[in-house]
Amino acid sequence: MDLDEIKLNWQRRFSDFTGNKKDKKRPSYLHFDVKPNFRNATKQIFDTSYVVRHSFLPFVFFESRTEKIKKIEKLAEQFKYPDYKVSSSKPDLPERFKNRAKHDDTVANLLISKKGRPHKFSTWKLRPICYASHFDSLLYSYYGAILSNLYESLLDEHGLGNEVLAFRPSRDNEKVSNITHAGNAFSFIEHASPCVVLAFDVSSFFDILDHKILKKKWIQVLGYENKNKNTTTLSDHHYSIFKSLTRYSYVDINEVNKQFGISATNPRGVSSSIHKQMSMGLLPVEKRPVLTKQPKKPGRKERTRICSPEGFRKHVAPLIKRNTDRGIPQGSPVSGLLSNIYMIDFDQAAKSFADERDGIYMRYCDDLLCIIPLKDKKSPNELAEEIQNFIFNLANEYKLDVNDDKTDKFFFDYNYGRRELNCSKIQGNSFKPSWLQYLGFNFDGKRVSIRASSIMRYKKKMKRGINYHLRLRYKHDPFRKLKTQSLRRLYDHAGRGASNFPSYARRAHNQLDNSIVNKQLKNRGAELSYQIRLIDSKIDKRKK
Repeated sequence: MDLDEIKLNWQRRFSDFTGNKKDKKRPSYLHFDVKPNFRNATKQIFDTSYVVRHSFLPFVFFESRTEKIKKIEKLAEQFKYPDYKVSSSKPDLPERFKNRAKHDDTVANLLISKKGRPHKFSTWKLRPICYASHFDSLLYSYYGAILSNLYESLLDEHGLGNEVLAFRPSRDNEKVSNITHAGNAFSFIEHASPCVVLAFDVSSFFDILDHKILKKKWIQVLGYENKNKNTTTLSDHHYSIFKSLTRYSYVDINEVNKQFGISATNPRGVSSSIHKQMSMGLLPVEKRPVLTKQPKKPGRKERTRICSPEGFRKHVAPLIKRNTDRGIPQGSPVSGLLSNIYMIDFDQAAKSFADERDGIYMRYCDDLLCIIPLKDKKSPNELAEEIQNFIFNLANEYKLDVNDDKTDKFFFDYNYGRRELNCSKIQGNSFKPSWLQYLGFNFDGKRVSIRASSIMRYKKKMKRGINYHLRLRYKHDPFRKLKTQSLRRLYDHAGRGASNFPSYARRAHNQLDNSIVNKQLKNRGAELSYQIRLIDSKIDKRKK
């Protein structure tokens, strides 16, 4: 595919170019610039001389939080608390233990069961996210299209099409998702057993990428090494993109919001206190919000950008931090592709290792999976150690931090009496019945299910949605009967056209063999009705 074709295909992704509302729409988030005119922006993006002299705006940084549920014994181990005092078999936890958990920043909540189930606790998984300005995002997206086309050709050349799973375009109009990849892995395990499976996790993947290795791989993808082996540099415009992503600057969204009085929940809105300060002339000019000239609703002007250029120079510039050591920002349109490019040689070496042993290697971003059949009279422990040593040594070579604590080892073997496939977790010299967790699914050799944490998040989201709709009803028309159609469409309906968790679960159940996903969500309609009644009664009591 030549450059003109890449340009045309890239533009066709956006509804601004095609006029089709079903195509990709550019997001309207708040940043230091406004969303540019698409036609004018593409003229500048396609001009390599402009890209070389372009000044990139700093990324906006924030931490995405995901709640994770763990067994209470892990927290006792973390606190070095005696095991006999903290146990899921006891009806409650010691007060001293609860007080310590309450004042620990890593603990979000203690989940003490009153029904005799295991006690658990929730913690926060923090993920640093950086998002680029509107123009810079378009620019990264275009260069991502150039690199993606060449990267796909390189994968075909090395036979890595089935090994690298994330951040890749669908081919031949075939819809591929994590359901497909998980199904392929589980199917191979069934046919290759007895086998050993190792699941690895790379810690802080985007934050630890070595810039020299990334630059070398970038050059390799562009084909410089094939044309001229002495070439060790990028062209000026590609180097400009590379430099902006390795020596990137960023500002913390919380610090910026504090400077300009921007609400975290409603960033485009302008508070009454700021309006009052403006009317009284107390607000400095550089701190005044940049508002829409033609508001969508009469009298409700919204912010069009975080601040004016004067406000940026005076109040944002001192807050800017810079990355110079290693890593790339997680959240830019090209970051996922660059992480794949970085791993080209790693993936090739891991694939060769697996192929020599009639196994497979799969990588979904920072999650690595190796499935190797048990042969040559080796014990499961010996084969697991061989795989682990190879991956750890390879990770050291490419300056990756593979988390030893999150490395899970499994042994799948058929029970010759009943011809059932069993999964055991390898813990030292012992084997404990368990299940493999991969891409959001559990597989114990016989059944495939969705992870309990995914269902828990779905139920929490459902409760928040119900609470929101009920509060709106009480605020605007407390005597009106709640229309549950919209709630059922969001949290229950799984038919054609639905785009929610139940529809995702339905697709997974249909695509995966031996799935029990439908059973996990069979009572979702009754659960929704129960939660509506429960939350409604709670709000009603508060109002009274």
